[in-house]
Amino acid sequence: MTRPHVVLPGECLASLAHAYGFGEGRTIWAHPDNAELRKKRPDPGSLVPGDVAAIPDKEAKNEICSSGRRHAFRVRRARAWLRLFLRDDDGSPLADRKYWLVVGNSGFEGRTDERGLLQQKVPPDAQDADLVVWMDEEDSEAEVLAVSLRLGHLHPVETVPGAQARLTSLGYPCGNPEGEADAATREAVRAFQKDQGLPDTGALDAPTLERLRKVYQGS
Repeated sequence: MTRPHVVLPGECLASLAHAYGFGEGRTIWAHPDNAELRKKRPDPGSLVPGDVAAIPDKEAKNEICSSGRRHAFRVRRARAWLRLFLRDDDGSPLADRKYWLVVGNSGFEGRTDERGLLQQKVPPDAQDADLVVWMDEEDSEAEVLAVSLRLGHLHPVETVPGAQARLTSLGYPCGNPEGEADAATREAVRAFQKDQGLPDTGALDAPTLERLRKVYQGS
């Protein structure tokens, strides 16, 4: 048996697993009742508000133990990862830079890798974070990059809001994106297409979306 859950802004598969007490999102995602959702959203990390996910009933697990002894059981908890590619104004990776990430009441310190990738495990229900990145740790008075993040709010690249968010992040501003492929968005798409050697049609066609996905992911 399953129950329907209408996805809210900021929710993702990991947060659903956490909310309903599953150790991992795969239990929800792989359920047969979510076959249509998998077709609609091939990437399980890109749910959109309004999507309906089927939440299966939890099944009881029985363990046989000897009496008169103490036993320890490990509970698997849902987890989520924040992955960001950090670049400077010229598009060069911010490689091997120290960062400080605050999520709720928790702080995480780490370093980006050679690609400028920040990869940090965060609480699965987190929706907001604050990030500080040291631009040059050799200089005690060096500039720092400080940004506020909204986690779980990035739409899939094949949607207009998802494409707009990625274009703006890559330095191709779409004005005030509202989910419509307006004139500002078409100009941003043309600029991106020219830089990537694609026909500058201004249309969010399949080749453009695939290139946008790869560039945004740093691949």
